[in-house]
Amino acid sequence: MFLPLIALALISSAVPPSQTTNAPQAVATLSAPSREPISAESHYDVLGDFFGIRDSLGEQGVTFNGNLTLDFSQNATGGIRTGFWGQAFLDMAFEIDSKKFAQIDGGTFHLEMQAYNKLTHQDYPIGDFVFYDGNYPGGSSSEVIISALYWRQKLFDDLVEVQFGKADAATNFAFINGASQFMSNYGGYVSGIAEYLANWGNPATALEIALKPTKQLTWQAAWYDGTTNSWNADTGENGPSTGRRGPSTFFTNPESAMLMSELQFDWSLGKEYEGLVKGGCWIHLGQTGLSGPLNPATGELITTVVQNPYGFYGTALQTVWAADGGGDSGPKVNLFGALSWSDPSMSLMEWGFNSGVTFAGLVPGRPNDSFGVMGSWTLFADNPGFTALGTQYGLPSTPGGSEKNIEAYYQFQITPSFSIQPDVQWIGTPSGSLDDALVGTLRFQIAF
Repeated sequence: MFLPLIALALISSAVPPSQTTNAPQAVATLSAPSREPISAESHYDVLGDFFGIRDSLGEQGVTFNGNLTLDFSQNATGGIRTGFWGQAFLDMAFEIDSKKFAQIDGGTFHLEMQAYNKLTHQDYPIGDFVFYDGNYPGGSSSEVIISALYWRQKLFDDLVEVQFGKADAATNFAFINGASQFMSNYGGYVSGIAEYLANWGNPATALEIALKPTKQLTWQAAWYDGTTNSWNADTGENGPSTGRRGPSTFFTNPESAMLMSELQFDWSLGKEYEGLVKGGCWIHLGQTGLSGPLNPATGELITTVVQNPYGFYGTALQTVWAADGGGDSGPKVNLFGALSWSDPSMSLMEWGFNSGVTFAGLVPGRPNDSFGVMGSWTLFADNPGFTALGTQYGLPSTPGGSEKNIEAYYQFQITPSFSIQPDVQWIGTPSGSLDDALVGTLRFQIAF
């Protein structure tokens, strides 16, 4: 299904890309077309205005964004196996502004489809618990889902915002600001919540509410359908997964809700020196099955059922240097970090930490390029009942251990809608059990 788009990617190296977007963080904010005179290529990316259709729809409040990402990776050593790995990820999103479309103040309808396809015969080679490539959904050779279908409504002069429908939790909660251009899921959201978050591959129906009492302060909370990670005694496994399902289990399985809350405070030290800090907590109600080491008596993995896992997290971002008068798009340097903790008696991960720095517009003659370095560390729970490798891949391993990741990338912005991004990652003891891996990737991204 990706062949026509792959052909487009290879022929149109003069065509325009978006900012790098990992699947768990999936969609950039959409907006109606600007009335400023601007070329179709830079405003609408590869497809342009498409015979005036996009401009016409934009005047009615209907917008469309999409991007295609092609990743080609080589694992040089360690992990489950060495070898070559290729994948394609497609994201298409539609939004309708209710004010322009139907004279209803404050409403937004959002529909998004995401698709993934493995381009090589080899299976996923690394064995890391927090995937080195955020576009990988886990397990599948291909995946096509409606990843978002919701209505968002602003009330009381934008003091309150309510959203209901299918959504990716990582777009609103536990998101690591400033790290979205890294390929690894460590740049997507805090690692301590990875097992339970309703994100790419398994987004879920949710009720979300946000309050913004001041310009700098935001509080939000949500109830997500947690059925994907809910232990089913009849089948002897978790699920069914919410990825390809509608809202039915949100209403019929409320005892397995994933509840989240987050408080954010942001500031600006002068026009360009922006920063934020946020903290959150989560709890997955009901039971979840986690797989562990091998049972020598049966030759099968032990499954431990835990009750009400929970945890806490915090993230921060600060611009530490910006060119005078550069504004939002000018040269700058950002620092970011994240810390998470989960109860080790009922979660795979006890501690998670990462931190990094990104540089934008600093290379002479390349004002739209960016590069960055990030280091991440996850400490797995030393619980005899479950292991990271057992739960993620069904492979026997010993409890405990840690996973480390050091990632560096450089994004060449060839045109406003086409980028090429070399990326290298060292992954220490993937899933706490495997030999260190060294992965190099070349990413191509086209926005349309």
